[in-house]
Amino acid sequence: MDIDFTKIVGHPGIETLKVLGSGFYNQNALYFLKDSGQEYVLKIYSPSLQATYENEVKSLKDLQTDSFFSKVVPRVYKSGQLDDSRYYVLMSKLPGTSLDQAIENMSPENLKGVAEDISRFWQGEREFSSVGYKKDSSATLLEQAFIRNFDKLGGDTWEKLGITRALQQKWLTWAGQAGDPEKLSLITQDFRLRHLLYSDQRISGLVDFEYMKHNDIALEIGHCLHDLLLLNTSASRRLFGFLWEKVIPDCSPKERYRIYLYMMKQGLGNIASKVKRGLKGELLTREIGLVTAYAKDENVDCVQKGIWPIPLSVEKSNSPVCSAKSNGRKRGQG
Repeated sequence: MDIDFTKIVGHPGIETLKVLGSGFYNQNALYFLKDSGQEYVLKIYSPSLQATYENEVKSLKDLQTDSFFSKVVPRVYKSGQLDDSRYYVLMSKLPGTSLDQAIENMSPENLKGVAEDISRFWQGEREFSSVGYKKDSSATLLEQAFIRNFDKLGGDTWEKLGITRALQQKWLTWAGQAGDPEKLSLITQDFRLRHLLYSDQRISGLVDFEYMKHNDIALEIGHCLHDLLLLNTSASRRLFGFLWEKVIPDCSPKERYRIYLYMMKQGLGNIASKVKRGLKGELLTREIGLVTAYAKDENVDCVQKGIWPIPLSVEKSNSPVCSAKSNGRKRGQG
């Protein structure tokens, strides 16, 4: 069904600049609109995504009350339900290009600035909203997350992919040892390069808050770091190194441990999604290689430099990752 942009925006003359349709992971669409020089983003949600729509609108409005986030997240102008029962939110359009498209041409100095900005976002999430964690299960948050991923495919399928039951048990043991954070932070749970905007050599905005909720900040950091390793370009590896150098030294030993495990968990989730979609090829092979390398703890050079272990297959000891200064401990030391 066609959308009456005039009715939503409030007056005629709306120009549609670009439309992004729904994808595998969601059933929403984005419309980029322009009216008398002002640009908007209109996000449309399927009727089945009412909870997702409500969560994103609430998150955006809450973030607008914060002095830091109010400058870097979209402003909500209007939200509601269309005649066909779909939901919508009309937002301001933030300046910038998606970071995943921008980083490949950046100088090391610019990448270092990006790492500074990203670390500021994570610190902002820590500070904006933090609540105590009341356990509703004997399992840690990480154990529950690993179990959910294992359940997505079943033991036999994981075995065929090289993720043996013994390896699964090893991860669950580590996840239990990692414990839980004392407090949960309000995080996006989907902190990806494509959701960051880059303009004038700085991160200019953050978008997509469908999954925002209170959870472990280590999840936010670990997922982003894994995605950078998976991207496997010179720029993404260098950005990984700058982020590691900037963020990890300020984390407690337990949090560093959880970050590393969430990198593994993200890889397992990505593998499960690809297999369920019938995808094969180099990306799936690389994903499997990453998570098994995490488990083997093979990066001796990095470990000996006092840096939390990362996979040997990603970089050698002269990489920006391994040369990063860190007061991190090796596994088993804290």
